[in-house]
Formats: sequence, structure tokens, C-alpha cells
Amino acid sequence: MKSHSSYRPSPELEDLVSRAADNLLSPEEDENLASLLRDDVAAQRFYLNYMGLSASLEWNYAEAAATPEATVSNPESEEKESWLWPLRIAAILCILLSLYFSARPDNLVSVEIADGAFYRGNEVVALKPGDSFPQGYFFIESSSGSAQLRFDDGTLVTLGGGCEVSINESTRGKRLELRAGVLSAVVSPQPEGKPLRIGTVTAELEVLGTVLTVEVNQEETGLSVTEGAVRFKRLADGDSIEVPALHNLVASLDTREALQPEPVANPDGLWQLDLQKPNARVTKGLLVAGQQQGPRYVAEPAILGRYKDGQKIIRNSVAINGRLAKLNEASTLRVRYRAEKGPLLFLSLAKENGRFGGNFEVDLNSDDHPPEPDGWSEAVVPMSSFNVVDAMKERGFRLNGSIVQKVLISVHGSEPLEVAEVEFLTQPSKP
Repeated sequence: MKSHSSYRPSPELEDLVSRAADNLLSPEEDENLASLLRDDVAAQRFYLNYMGLSASLEWNYAEAAATPEATVSNPESEEKESWLWPLRIAAILCILLSLYFSARPDNLVSVEIADGAFYRGNEVVALKPGDSFPQGYFFIESSSGSAQLRFDDGTLVTLGGGCEVSINESTRGKRLELRAGVLSAVVSPQPEGKPLRIGTVTAELEVLGTVLTVEVNQEETGLSVTEGAVRFKRLADGDSIEVPALHNLVASLDTREALQPEPVANPDGLWQLDLQKPNARVTKGLLVAGQQQGPRYVAEPAILGRYKDGQKIIRNSVAINGRLAKLNEASTLRVRYRAEKGPLLFLSLAKENGRFGGNFEVDLNSDDHPPEPDGWSEAVVPMSSFNVVDAMKERGFRLNGSIVQKVLISVHGSEPLEVAEVEFLTQPSKP
């Protein structure tokens, strides 16, 4: 087998991959590309590198132009990579032409909610409700931030903390390139032959009209469908499948397992984080083994917003993501933590129908939860103590009946924070 550094794609493969990056493949060409990739590891790596490069160009160009990095010349590395430069140039030209011909004179999206959200055009602009844009790159800088963007056809897209997405529209329909984070969408029926497409490094989704959530990192793409259906294609080998309502699916670079949607597990009112075998995705916080107190999460820095002068608000945080628990008016959140001061507790919610349910928070007073001799404190917080964040106060969001999608526990600046237990407890609703 040829090594990756010496691999040269065939002209046929190179042409098909280039056309795939621009979404120009016919069904027959798409099947041909899949057959070329299916049993050739080197070809798959070439494909992934090319698609990853294409997806990254729009984000990386502005950053590279603004802050050029010093580089060290490596003749051997340059020789190995020299064959890639024609592909890079072609990819850049394709993207520039695509952006030129897809430009719209009118605005494509308007901002309904903006909390820690920014738009990067010719400059970085903080979003505010009422703003409108023809297309572009949007990102949620704050781990506790959110934004809602509405398309001119009524389609509503919600971006969670840390989300990065590029949005544009051409004669082939709307397209979202999701680089990282969690995106939820309520998609209005799309014109025939022009589905809304969501592209990631590992998957391609086609949506005609549905309610869905997509979660992305550099290694995998997770999809959860609440209503309707979504066509899901794994880019590593071209395999595709239709994901029906109330099912989810994850695609990574691993092609050994067949794509198989799984039923969505509906959370009940009880949930506890298992530190011995984590049952949710912790995106902030380092799990460490304890000699006396057992395992716990040690908080890590995260951006939670900006002051009026533009300075970033940095807090040490532990963030937990997933469909964790369904709330009612009798629900409580129990947290066992060790910190010098009471932490801020933040919840991001979804409604039962999959739509965004708002962000809520409460700042604990350390005097109300005095530490035990070993330094650990325990707080049992009723849902009535949580308040909707300022940016969403007029939206009518409610905790009762909502599903917790994210828990964020944080303290000021570089103050230490450890979290050993997180648990939702729900009593039967009052008659």
C-alpha cells in the first residue's frame, strides 16, 4: 500500500472530489465517487483532507489575514505537500466563484435572539435583535450564549454556545456549513429540488422540512430528528440513509459500522451524572481521579460574554451537554461542588417538540451553602430560583415541561472549581 505522503489521486477521483466540494455531482457521479472511496483508505484520506480544506477556507482566511503566523521552512515537508497546491488554488477559486454567483441583493436571515453572538463579515460585529444579513459566517463566542436566525421563508435556526456556522443561498438552495457546536432548526417546506443542506467535516444532510438538532466536532457529526425526516450521508464512504422522526444518528471517520438510526431516548425527570462512566458529553472540565473524595471534574476556562468595553468575561466552568432531564415546577437541581464562592448555574433548554426553550441561570450565594469540613458544599436548587437570561426575558420561555440540554457550572475568573455530583430530581406535578 502506498503511504499517505506519496499518494497521488487519479484524474477521475480528483475531478469527482472537486465537484463534490461544490455540490455539483449527479446521482450517478455520487455513486461512482462512493465506489472509489469505499475500499481505498488512501483515497478516503485524500477526500477528507480536500473536503476539510474546502470547509475551512472561509473561516481561516480572515483569521490568517488578520494575524499572520511565523512559519519555519521544512524542505522535506514542502516537497511532500507540493502536489496539494493546485488543489488548494482550485478550491479557493471555486469558493470565491460560488460566493460571487450566490450573492443576494436582499437579506437572507434576520436576528431574533442574540446573546454572546457575533457575525464576521468585513469585520466582527456583535449581533442584536433586528439585524439582518444577506449571508455570512456567524459564531457564538460565549459558552452560555445563543442566537436565533430566521430565514425569509420562516425557517428558524438556533445556535448554541461555541457554535460556528456559515450560511448562504444559491440557485441550488440554502446551505449551512457547520464547523463546531450545536445547531437546532425548524425548517419550513423547501422548494422542490432545493433542499436545505447542512455540511460538516464528516457528513452531509439534506432537509426538506423538519425539526432537527445537529451537534458537530472535528471527529463526528450527531443528528437528532424530532419531526419529518433527514437524508444523512457519511462523507468518508458515501453511504447514506434517511433518518426518520424521533431517531438519532452519529457519523465519524470510522466506516466499519453501518449507518443505523437509533430511537431517541425521551428523558424523564430524574438524571444523575455518573463520574465512573459518564453518561453525557462534558465539553468543559477535566475528569480527574481522587484519592479520598473520588473522581470529580476540575473546571477549565471558558468565555461567558463580554463587558461593555469589549473585554472578554472568562470564567472557570464545567459544561455538560445532552438530553438530560424533563422539568416541571417541582424539579430541583442538586450540585455538589468545591469552590471559594458560590458558582453560577446555567441551564439551556429545549421544548418537547424540539424547538429552543431558552436559557436560565441562578447565582448561588456561598453563605446559603456552607462547606463541610472537607471543603465540599451541596446545593439543592428549585426551578423557581432560576431566571431567564436578560436577552430572552420577553420571549415567554418557561422551565415547566422543558428538557435540559446543557448545564454550565462556573465561577469568576481563575478561581478554582471542582464538581463531584450533578443530579436532577423531579417530584410528581402538583394537581
